[in-house]
Amino acid sequence: VLSNSHMIISSIPQPYPGRIVIIGKDSGAYVGIYAVTARSASSRAKRYVRHGDSVVVEATDEDVMAQGNLDLLSYTAMRWDSNHLVIVNGRQVDEVLTFKDNARDTLEYSLGAIDVEPDKYHTPRITGYIHDGHMNSGALHIVREKEGVQLRDVYEIPMLEGRGYGICTYAGPNTRPTQSFIDKPFEVPLSFGNTMATAESLYDSLEPRVGEEDLRVSVAVVYWKQGVKDIYITNAVDRI
Repeated sequence: VLSNSHMIISSIPQPYPGRIVIIGKDSGAYVGIYAVTARSASSRAKRYVRHGDSVVVEATDEDVMAQGNLDLLSYTAMRWDSNHLVIVNGRQVDEVLTFKDNARDTLEYSLGAIDVEPDKYHTPRITGYIHDGHMNSGALHIVREKEGVQLRDVYEIPMLEGRGYGICTYAGPNTRPTQSFIDKPFEVPLSFGNTMATAESLYDSLEPRVGEEDLRVSVAVVYWKQGVKDIYITNAVDRI
């Protein structure tokens, strides 16, 4: 029987998914996950920390991080209030301000004008959103580029117990140029029971094979039940 960690790793493109957004439900709680793998020194010179009702990037070496594009490296990865949770891989969190009746319509409306990141890989922008209103709903959004055209897809996600769905920025092969993720959301099991177990299991699932570089940077997990949000973050730099 496969453990949850092994089931997760079989779902996520390997060995280089880039950034990962997963939403779902576990033990009666909504679940939001943001996981980061990175290759460049500037992308790795950071940790993710809670700041009020958000999870934000904090530099671990400001000089090294400044060698990259700070507009792409420094951002709010998660933001929440009493009824909403938004997870992003860039600065588009500020675009999700007009909330519709359900998660899918919210992302389709809010992100209709954003483009891929202006880097050499045209990195997709990925977003997850959970809306706890009169309609419990979740959605995932991705914008990617193909032959100079911005392609935007939004997926309604069923908030079903023990199940999560995710998208990532890259397709898996650790190559340059790096291929964008082009599939529909992948399914992952969510039966860990709490934020710490979920984060540690996902972090372990991203462990590299023998002889491969360890690209893990961080995993941040939110469990949201009856209005209460529990947050757990594990950063590679803090595990040394």
